[in-house]
Amino acid sequence: MLTQVKILINILIILIILIGVQGIYGIFFGKKNLKDINREYGALNILSQVDYNFNNSDDMILSLIDEGKASSRGYYKIRFTNLYEEINKSISEYREVTESDNTNLDAFNKAFNEYNNSSKSLIKLIDSNNYKEANRLYKNTLEVLKNQLVDENNKMIKEHRQRLDTLYVDYNNQSKNIVILNIICIVVSILFAYILLKRFKNRLTTQLENLSKYTSALGDGDLSFRLEKYFDDEIGSVIEELDLAINNVKNLIVDTKSMVEVGKNNSESNSIASNNIINEVIKAKNNIYNISDKVDNLNSNCEEATLSTEEIIETTNLISKEILHNSNLATEMNKRAKRIEEKGLISAQTAFDIFNTKSEEIEISLEKGKVIQDIDKMLEIIKNISEEVNLLSIDASIEAARAGSNGNGFYVIAEEIRRLSEETDENLKEIKETVSDVINAFQEISCNSKELLEFLNSKVRKDYNILIDISSSYGTDMEILSDGAIKIYNITKSIFIYMNEICKSIEGITYSTNNILDNSKETNTEIKSIEEIVNGLGKSIEEENSLLSKLQISLNQFVI
Repeated sequence: MLTQVKILINILIILIILIGVQGIYGIFFGKKNLKDINREYGALNILSQVDYNFNNSDDMILSLIDEGKASSRGYYKIRFTNLYEEINKSISEYREVTESDNTNLDAFNKAFNEYNNSSKSLIKLIDSNNYKEANRLYKNTLEVLKNQLVDENNKMIKEHRQRLDTLYVDYNNQSKNIVILNIICIVVSILFAYILLKRFKNRLTTQLENLSKYTSALGDGDLSFRLEKYFDDEIGSVIEELDLAINNVKNLIVDTKSMVEVGKNNSESNSIASNNIINEVIKAKNNIYNISDKVDNLNSNCEEATLSTEEIIETTNLISKEILHNSNLATEMNKRAKRIEEKGLISAQTAFDIFNTKSEEIEISLEKGKVIQDIDKMLEIIKNISEEVNLLSIDASIEAARAGSNGNGFYVIAEEIRRLSEETDENLKEIKETVSDVINAFQEISCNSKELLEFLNSKVRKDYNILIDISSSYGTDMEILSDGAIKIYNITKSIFIYMNEICKSIEGITYSTNNILDNSKETNTEIKSIEEIVNGLGKSIEEENSLLSKLQISLNQFVI
């Protein structure tokens, strides 16, 4: 029966291990699948950002070729350059995420470079105010490249979405298969356990009933009782052993009865001496048993302490390695923080130099722009001259009229001069209005430029300084963290050494307790020898009449 129990336990353990293996496989598969899904999501996000930036860059080109937005040409050029750099950066990130060459990406990158080169050519045309040629270049070249870029980007997005759908389907199918296999294993385990337990219960009940009959007969003193049918298992072996033991007891009873008859004539002195010796032997035997139990318990405690110490050593070693790893990470993060600080200082200095240079150039341009006001003054002078010419032409007409027919030619010239003077006056009004609009626009540009310079000088410079201070503080914190981790690592190393010494001491104690246990066993053997001698002396005690009579009465109660 015990064999069947062992088989049952082994089968259940195998099924549990199988379920655990399936669970571990599911964890690793799910981790890998989720990693692939995150990679595809990252690629889709990057491509979406590329599409967004590209549309913005195309909007910048459309704004540049719009002659009505010529005043903001510098802003659109800077914005287009920044968007081009962001797209290149996104393409590099996409290559790192996908970890492989992509034909569509290569085609997209090639078309985008052509688009950028054509855009630069278009910007040169715009700088030369050749808007007509710039519009032609956009329609014939840039618009075709734009459509090609949109198609290539859509192809890559479609490809990644298909991969993502495939990964989701594989993940769901594999998860369902793992769950189904686990359910099947659990159901099989329960059914198998139920069948074996039911069989075990029936056999055990029958054997226990047989054993109960046997013990009941023995309790009544019937040594002639025998079981005819029983199972050939561990309990059956116990019953057979009991039969042998009962036969031995029967033989012992028969022999004891004969010895009772023989030993009734022994003396009481041997009885007293024998009783004293038996008492001493029993005390010694009990003491040895107590010592053996205590030493055995001590040995078990030492073994448990050794295992606990080894676990502590192993845990301490793992903690030490983890702390050392964290210390290395903190050191690396400190180096990164210093590099960020250095790059921030360089970027800040570069930005400040550009700010100083451009602010001087803007101030010079604003000073030069004041010449427009001089143009307005010159127009006033020309207007006055025109009015004077008009008055002179009137005087000339009057004098020509006085001269009569001789002054006709002079009159015609005077009228033409007057007509030209009036046209000049009208043109001067239009020019003056245009100059007035230019002066107003220049004043707005001047105010905006001053506000921009003030913003860069106050806000951007302050933000650069804050970034540098944060990088420096971050590096200092990482350095403190690294030093603390190294101190903890040294402490754990000391604990590791101390625990090794404790483990060696416990092993020495275990060795000593084992020696004591061996000695106690040898002493127990010697006491058993003494006990056999005392039992020999007890034969003379059993020959006492009173004791032998009682023993005989007891023996007669058994049915042999």
